[in-house]
Amino acid sequence: MFFVNDIACRAQESLVNRTLGTLETLTMVLVLSVFFCKKQNQMDRNRSLPR
Repeated sequence: MFFVNDIACRAQESLVNRTLGTLETLTMVLVLSVFFCKKQNQMDRNRSLPR
C-alpha cells in the first residue's frame, strides 16, 4: 500500500512541476509578446507622427 502511495505522490509531484514549468513558460511568452507589441506600437506611433 505504501508503495502505491509513493508512486502516486511522485507522479503528482512531477505533474505539478511540469504544470508549474508550463505556466512559467506561458507567462514568460505572454510578457514578452506584450512587451514587443507595446514596443512595436510605440515605433508605429512615432513613425505616424508628423515630422
